[in-house]
Amino acid sequence: MTAADAVIPVFGFDIAVVKAMNGFLGVSPLFDKAIWIVSSNPIFKGFLFVSVLWLLGARESGERDGGLAFALRWIGGLALGLLLARLLQNFVPAHLRPISEPALALRAYREADNAYFARLYSFPSDHAVMFCALSTAIWSRSRSLGVVAFAWSIFLICLPRLYFGYHYPGDLIAGAALGVAVMAAALAAPVPRMLLSRARAFELRAPGVGQGLAFFVSAEIAVNFDHVREIVVGLGKAAGG
Repeated sequence: MTAADAVIPVFGFDIAVVKAMNGFLGVSPLFDKAIWIVSSNPIFKGFLFVSVLWLLGARESGERDGGLAFALRWIGGLALGLLLARLLQNFVPAHLRPISEPALALRAYREADNAYFARLYSFPSDHAVMFCALSTAIWSRSRSLGVVAFAWSIFLICLPRLYFGYHYPGDLIAGAALGVAVMAAALAAPVPRMLLSRARAFELRAPGVGQGLAFFVSAEIAVNFDHVREIVVGLGKAAGG
């Protein structure tokens, strides 16, 4: 399938931007390496954003259920946004990654990129969904940190995915819009008092378990649920084989 044959159309603007940015790949190996480290290492991505969100939630702990309600909202909003992104990737018509599109002949940073991304569709970008959603949650509690989070998401997470040929601009714009919209709705939604009371009761009955679960969920969010995905894929292959 070529860019012209894709069921979801790839616009000339998308192709032009990807090819223009990817054309600089290899000019400075040191720059490429620095961009790769920052854009792919979870310390600079999920762990950083999740840590800021728990810090902001802790500031609300003095209010009754404030920190807990905030955590339930942003975790729920993120989960819903990523689920919608995955459903779109899996069930809308095919939309190849730029790096896997032979007609574009993009440069690959890693030799394995073409083979790896050939199995994955590109619309929308789940990275854009995730980090724009988390940035929205941060912005809801701190405008200054929110601005920094959005700038970080755009320049150090999303744009590198254009540079390395992993997404088209339209994938990132759609993902960002989805992440912001879903998270804004989640933050505005009331958390049922029954859910909060049961969470508090569980915390009293089993001290430490809630914190352990929060750590587990946060760690998986920080790596974009990679380990959970590996288990699901492995189980699926085992069931099908």
